[in-house]
Amino acid sequence: MNEVNIDGTVEEYEKSIKETTGPLIVYFSAPWCGPCRVFGPIVEKAGLPVVKINTDKYQEIAAKAEIRSVPTVQLYQDGVLKKERSGVMQESAFSKWVTE
Repeated sequence: MNEVNIDGTVEEYEKSIKETTGPLIVYFSAPWCGPCRVFGPIVEKAGLPVVKINTDKYQEIAAKAEIRSVPTVQLYQDGVLKKERSGVMQESAFSKWVTE
């Protein structure tokens, strides 16, 4: 997994997305979220760069992204949001979601 680190500001979050060429996964989760603990390792296995956002710690970013539930994944291509999904997916379903 290629993890993209941000400093926690909305500006850094937006910059990370806009400056990434190719695919990028943004993964919103929370430490208390059981499904997030199951889904996190699946997201990491995708082999794509991942920006992980702890929605408890970075509430401003989650609000800016209009995240209503966790886990939520967003798939960007060259800085443009292509799709978003909330909830856990099996590894095979997530792989298919990423590549379709």
